[in-house]
Amino acid sequence: MRAVRRAALAFLLLCLLLPTLSRFVTPPCTDRERPVEIAVVLGGGASARGLGPDTASRVDAGVALFDRGLARHLHMTGGGTAQDGLTIGAAMAQRAIAAGVPPAQVSWEGASQSTLENALFSRPALPAGEKRILVTESFHSLRAAASFAWAGRPGAICAAPAARRSARGWLWTRTRETLAWGWNLPRALVWSAAAVTGLQDALPETWLE
Repeated sequence: MRAVRRAALAFLLLCLLLPTLSRFVTPPCTDRERPVEIAVVLGGGASARGLGPDTASRVDAGVALFDRGLARHLHMTGGGTAQDGLTIGAAMAQRAIAAGVPPAQVSWEGASQSTLENALFSRPALPAGEKRILVTESFHSLRAAASFAWAGRPGAICAAPAARRSARGWLWTRTRETLAWGWNLPRALVWSAAAVTGLQDALPETWLE
C-alpha cells in the first residue's frame, strides 16, 4: 500500500510539474526559423460571439508562420461551436483565410473535443512523412506534443502569444492543465492497449473526449 501511495504522489507531482515545464521549454513561434510543411493550430476557447482570445492568438501565430514562409499549409483542429454555428475548426480556418492564407492551403477538422482527439482526428490531414509544428499556448504545448506523438503524427512545438487572463483565469487554466495530464495519460494508455488487443470497440465513443 505504501508503494501505491508513493506512486500516486509521484504521478500527481509529475502532472503538477509538466504545465510549468511546458512554459519554459516551448520557444515562441516568432523565434521559429526552420520551415515545415504543415503548421497544426490547436483550438481553444470560443463562444457564440466568436473565437476566444486564446484561439485567435493561436490562429494568428499560424498565419504569421505561413506569411514568413515557415509553413506551407495550415491545419486547424477544434470541435465545439463558435460564431454563426461554425465549428471551432471551421471558424479558425475562416479567420486564417480572411487574413490572406489561400483556401487551398488551409484544412480543418471540427469534431474533436480534447487534445487527444485533436491528434487522432487530424491524422488524415497530416501525411506521415511531412514535417510539422504544433501551435498552441506554452502551458499546453507539451501535452499537445505528447498527444500527437501518441497518434503517430509527432511535431515540433512553438508558443503563440498568451491571451490576457485575470488571476482567476490564469489559475483555472493551470489547474485544468494539471488535471488534463492526470486524465489523459491513463486514457491514452488504455486506448492504445485496447487497440493492440482488438478491444477498442468496447470502449465508449466518449472515451477520448
